[in-house]
Amino acid sequence: MKCPSISSCAAIGDDPYLLAEISSALAKKCTYFPVLDSPRLHWPQVESPATRRRNALARMQVKTVVYAGLDPHVDTVLSRGIPSGQIVRIADGSQIDRALPGARKQAVFQWGKEHLALGLLRALRLNARIQFDGVSEAASVPSVSGHLVVCEEGDLHAQVVAANYAHALDAGLILIPAVERRLGEKLLERFYSATEVRDRPMGEVLEELRGELREMAGGVSQADYDSATFFTSRVPWGYAFPERPSTHIFLYPDVGICVLHGLLAEQATTPGIKVAAVVDPGQVLATEVDVAIKSLCDSSVFTKMLADRNASVRQVARTIELYPYDFLLISTHCGDDGGWRRTYEFKDRGGRQRTLVVDVAAAFSRLDDSDRIEVMEHIRFVALDGVDITDPSAHSDHIGSVKLEFSELISRQELEPVHVETVQRVVGSAALKMADGSYICHPRSLANERTPIVFNNACVSWHELALAFTFSGARCYIGTLWSVRDSEAQVLGEKVLGTYFGEPLEVALWQSQNDIWGDDVARRPYVMIGTNFQRLRGTRNDGPLRVLSILKASKSEWQRRLDLITAPDDQQKSALGDYIRYLDDEIKGLTSRWIKRPPPKR
Repeated sequence: MKCPSISSCAAIGDDPYLLAEISSALAKKCTYFPVLDSPRLHWPQVESPATRRRNALARMQVKTVVYAGLDPHVDTVLSRGIPSGQIVRIADGSQIDRALPGARKQAVFQWGKEHLALGLLRALRLNARIQFDGVSEAASVPSVSGHLVVCEEGDLHAQVVAANYAHALDAGLILIPAVERRLGEKLLERFYSATEVRDRPMGEVLEELRGELREMAGGVSQADYDSATFFTSRVPWGYAFPERPSTHIFLYPDVGICVLHGLLAEQATTPGIKVAAVVDPGQVLATEVDVAIKSLCDSSVFTKMLADRNASVRQVARTIELYPYDFLLISTHCGDDGGWRRTYEFKDRGGRQRTLVVDVAAAFSRLDDSDRIEVMEHIRFVALDGVDITDPSAHSDHIGSVKLEFSELISRQELEPVHVETVQRVVGSAALKMADGSYICHPRSLANERTPIVFNNACVSWHELALAFTFSGARCYIGTLWSVRDSEAQVLGEKVLGTYFGEPLEVALWQSQNDIWGDDVARRPYVMIGTNFQRLRGTRNDGPLRVLSILKASKSEWQRRLDLITAPDDQQKSALGDYIRYLDDEIKGLTSRWIKRPPPKR
């Protein structure tokens, strides 16, 4: 299947029905129309999510940005850096024709407020404008191309994105019931612990899970398709349908950006992988690393290797955030660490007394050659005011604000726990084992603000790490649902990175698992996130010079930010200083090893 082109126009907003109207007016066949949600004002720093959206628009070289009913403050923040001539503001559907001369003025398609994605895709297929004063139908939309898009109901914004994606691919579309958060977490926990069940065979446990997912997915089993994309809250639906290649896209956060990044990387004019980073701390027998390096080098990909003692927590963490790679391979052990359960008591902004229980896992890294230690934490919210945090009915109206207030108090060091006890496992901490300790991975961004492919060939690396990496910018992520044997991970990695190198990744992953596990359809632990066009394809380039130029520019930018900090003893100042030292070391290493210098004059 050919990757669709991308429209030069995009829409940003939070009203899904207005975004659907705009999509039906502007979207074209075989062309993806990008739809993004607006930056969240309740986040600690609205500038960060606004920057993510501006960067995504810049990558697609947008010509027109439609602000669909944006809040005035969001409008102001988002507009910094976007030329005013590119912005079109629309408050409601009646303004579309006047504000957008290119909008289609053909037939109108009547639909109701339910099953939004199905109605929008039908309108797009008919080349008609959707209006929401009719009656909705639940029947799925058949596929033309052989691809099927499956989307959980509940998130209306994601439904608009899914419908636009299906239209660009001539794909079919099925809506399946939304999965309540508590149920989703229980399903993931059952995958995580599948190898630890003692009273039942592992195959029986996995087959039971597969059967439950197939039943929950409704009509997908009866659909006629060749490959599928599942828009999911967290559930790995593709695992339940091993008969076809599949991939997934998270509904939240930033579903529109994730889709856009994936499609941008596979446009006809976009180069393939130029730079790769490979991490092998020596915790497992990782024969797939040698296969990967050979495939990458044979494809002219400049490859940075962090092996054995060089794969320290600090070196890996800085490389993941700051080194400009297009592909990242990690081969090590992964699992949830132990930690502490802490109980906090405080008054929220409304004056209400709160009791918040959190689990905390911590990992430590020595910064450069000094005695300074960097602490990385994973915090899992457990209970609020004595009620489980995942209870959908107890906290829906205020849990977000309480979490935000708690985070602000902790960052200002104004809150101490009233009770602490140890716990053997902090769910979701997903610590990667490096040469000198555990690495809890919550990167600020990836690959010097790039959108790489990440293959995390480690045990149980799907759960939290899939979300962490995709939110930080990965356009594609491959991980595992449960613990795999070292030998299985090696063979799977060798096939994906060797035998099927250059194939679409969802096909390479599907075929590799078929080769290894054959008819054992339940034992297929690897799952993929990202659009279904991602490929490992090298591009000939002057790797060292390119990397050197990027690192020098990055060092200058971080130095500029450091110079703006006036506090004498600031944690951010310390972190930025270490960023600069890392970049300086990389620049010196590249220059001495790879950059030819003219002989000194005599």
